[in-house]
Amino acid sequence: MAAFGEKWHVNSLHKQAISEVGERLFVEALAPDGLVEAISLLQHPFMIGVQWHPELNYAQDSFSKFLFTEFIHHAREPQTE
Repeated sequence: MAAFGEKWHVNSLHKQAISEVGERLFVEALAPDGLVEAISLLQHPFMIGVQWHPELNYAQDSFSKFLFTEFIHHAREPQTE
């Protein structure tokens, strides 16, 4: 995802939040108040969970566009097990 220490503005409107991250999940982003904004599964080629709504900012926000572009790219890749 973004480089360590990089800041992004997201449209967070929380009604629910992650209180405890699963053991194989990695916290990718935190809000200023410490709330988990994004997670990933490091052993997976593309498993990202975000706490905001990138679909609402897609046309104006390069990071939202990046998330969707990467999702589509990985969805098109042949799956191997």
